[in-house]
Amino acid sequence: IINIVKETEAGMLTINSYFMEGEFNGSVSVEFKLKGINHDMDFDIVNATVAFDNVLHTVSNLSSLSVKVNPIMNSFSQNSPNPFNPSTTINYTIAEAGNVSIEVYNTAGQKVATLVDGNMDAGNHSVVWDASDFSAGIYFYTIKSGDFSKTMKMILLK
Repeated sequence: IINIVKETEAGMLTINSYFMEGEFNGSVSVEFKLKGINHDMDFDIVNATVAFDNVLHTVSNLSSLSVKVNPIMNSFSQNSPNPFNPSTTINYTIAEAGNVSIEVYNTAGQKVATLVDGNMDAGNHSVVWDASDFSAGIYFYTIKSGDFSKTMKMILLK
């Protein structure tokens, strides 16, 4: 697992720390160029080198490189599609493992659905709300994770 922990310039990332299974006495350097900002970390590898026994080697085949991005902040995206019928997807990012709840409310403030309620690992997640049994209208959805709380609006059309 390689953790991306430092942004060197707009759109360029380098590796400050890494973990490799088995014995390895050296260093790894990889530069990425982001193709776009999304929760899947869409990127191209620009340059990669591995140094061991004080010899620097350029890495030409990175097909086996595994990258795990540790989010530094919570985020909660607008549901998609919006408006929707009959289901919609909500994407969210949790910076630290812990209890997460996502609930849906009607315009009267009544809770009509609980989409997530439990412990979640840090990282990117998504949940689908199937609103087939609900009336058309405006709904609000709220996420709570630690000190993070956010509410957004969605529209169900029929």
